[in-house]
Order: sequence, then structure tokens, then C-alpha cells
Amino acid sequence: MTRKAFAVLYLLFALLPIAAKSQDSKFLVSGSIGFSVTDSYHISGFDTHGKSSLLVTNGSITFGYFVSEQFMIGASISHQYSSSKYSSTYYSNSSNSSNTVSPLFRRYFNSNLFTQVQVNLGAITINYAPIPDSEYETINKTHKTIYGLGAGIGYSLELSESISIEPKVLYQINRHNSSLSSMPDEIKLIVISEIGLVFRF
Repeated sequence: MTRKAFAVLYLLFALLPIAAKSQDSKFLVSGSIGFSVTDSYHISGFDTHGKSSLLVTNGSITFGYFVSEQFMIGASISHQYSSSKYSSTYYSNSSNSSNTVSPLFRRYFNSNLFTQVQVNLGAITINYAPIPDSEYETINKTHKTIYGLGAGIGYSLELSESISIEPKVLYQINRHNSSLSSMPDEIKLIVISEIGLVFRF
């Protein structure tokens, strides 16, 4: 995760000379880091009674195109890592790593405040630590597909004409479908808080 974060920051700073020379900004590139709070509801399969940790690391890269001064279309690529603990007789804990791609739409107000809606598509890999001699002892990994919707609000704190700091909060409702019929499908309710470095050019 640390190497990925440094790679994103390097890419953003490499774009600095381009951004500084631009007068009529049409494109946006940003890199963000943050955390999220997650709650889960099982909708099929056995109930693992999982409870995600409160602080889930989150990182994303966003690319956008301004169709006008107020409207932007784009896409975000996100990575999340978290761990969960269980109170069931099947598993003691698990680690979760997910990647999503989210087409998005933004509406800017007074060039700074914005609202965002998006569609989430991706996959998650879950590594389980099964309890010895339990019914699911042989199952220690599963993959789930992700699809859902998200909406949020943010604000651009301008450092210069082309560079800004961008805090935002997103709320997502995602469905996780398991690749194994014996493992549970879930509905995830996620609140994400991020801060990012933004370049417009």
C-alpha cells in the first residue's frame, strides 16, 4: 500500500509542470487516501457474524473531463484493505483486499463545492482464518464480485489556478456476490472519508 501511495504522488507531481502552464483546464487527475467505516448484512449463505474493523485503509485515483465549468464526467480506481473478526464457530478473522472501478458524474457549485454520484464495479479477495475442526476448515479464501452505487460531497481548496486539495465524503451501497455457493453474499454500507491532491490542466 505504501509503494502504491508513493507511486501515485510521484505521478501527480510529474504532472505539475503541465498543470502550471494550463489556462483553460478541461481535465482533472487526483490521488486520494483515507479511511472508511463499513457495516455488513448477509443475504444468503451462512452468517459468519463478521464485524469489519472501524478503520479501513482506502486509496483512489480519479480521472475527469469537464464538459462545462459546472459538470465533470470521469472514473475512479479504488483500492481498499481491511480486516474482520468473527464470533461464529467457523472463522476467527479474515483480511480483505478489494479493487473497484467507478464511472462518476460531478456537479460543481461556485467552482469549489461539488456533489458526486457513481457506479461501483469490482472484486474482493477474502482470506479467512478458519477455526480448526470446523465445518468450513478447508475454505480459507474466496472471491466476490462487487457492484453498487455511491454518492457524496466534497470541496476543492485551491492552492493555485490548477492545483487544489480536495476533501470528500462518500456513502456507498455495494453488493458482494461470492464465487462459492456455501459462502455468504453480502450488502455493504460504506462511509468513505478521503483527502486528495488534484491537478487540473
